[in-house]
Amino acid sequence: MINIKDLKVTELAWPTNLGCEGITFINVVDYLDAAYGSEYYTDPSSRPSYDEVSNDMLQWCLDNDVHYYGAQRENFLFFTAAEQAIKRGKKTVLFEDFS
Repeated sequence: MINIKDLKVTELAWPTNLGCEGITFINVVDYLDAAYGSEYYTDPSSRPSYDEVSNDMLQWCLDNDVHYYGAQRENFLFFTAAEQAIKRGKKTVLFEDFS
């Protein structure tokens, strides 16, 4: 199991951080590195299926009280991720830019 405290936190700079105060952001790439190691990127044949990875990641989010946010680059806003997390009572966001 991945300890949330062991994951790299993404520091947001101004003005990206506006409206994101009190929310911790973790990039999905850092989660995947911790969960599957560098082989996830270097050896696709050893990579678990997309469904398995997705299910594991979403279960990890549930187990760790983390909000998942993903969007295409042109629609991706940290403010939106923070707003969604706050509405759900979460203080951490695992984010993914689909681009």
